Amino acid sequence: METHRRAIESRKTLEPLVIVSIAPPYPENLRKKKITGEAVIETVVTYEGVPTKLKLVTATHEEFGKSALLAVGKMRFLPALNEGEPVNSLIRVPVTFDP
Repeated sequence: METHRRAIESRKTLEPLVIVSIAPPYPENLRKKKITGEAVIETVVTYEGVPTKLKLVTATHEEFGKSALLAVGKMRFLPALNEGEPVNSLIRVPVTFDP
């Protein structure tokens, strides 16, 4: 957060920064089999730091994709900055599943 604070003061451009991270629920059937995997979620982080327009880009298992979408939707961010001002931005969030 200090980096964002300094960026505001110096009018720099920065990507969003996660301030509330949510662990995705591990699908029980995949946990029992000790299956690992990942998903990538694309989202627009608003100038208020809220993820919107979530889209599953890839997932090693369908269940991982669903779980990752739920978790990323609950995350909160410091918004991206452009010339020190909060702006909407498109990002990709990788989510790893490892029992």
